[in-house]
Amino acid sequence: MLTQRTLAEMVKQALKDQHPEQYRQLEASGELDHFSRLRAEQAMEVRDDLMEKARDEAATSNVEPLQRVRQHMMKNRLADQTAIQQATEFPETSDL
Repeated sequence: MLTQRTLAEMVKQALKDQHPEQYRQLEASGELDHFSRLRAEQAMEVRDDLMEKARDEAATSNVEPLQRVRQHMMKNRLADQTAIQQATEFPETSDL
């Protein structure tokens, strides 16, 4: 299960890999933890919204129960992937 703490660690690693200079600057200024927690928090909010929508859709779905569970699980995985992507991708032109 994706947690905010795990996602914050993924943010740090992605930043270090994609933008090592910004990573060093944030680390040197003591802002790296705050930055990674904020990115993770924002992405987790999107994830939570997507998961809530998936729950609502599953609750009102007319498909058989097993299929409903499969669809719900797939949407939850997609919500996790979306959060990871949002948190760990840094546009080249971004000031971060």
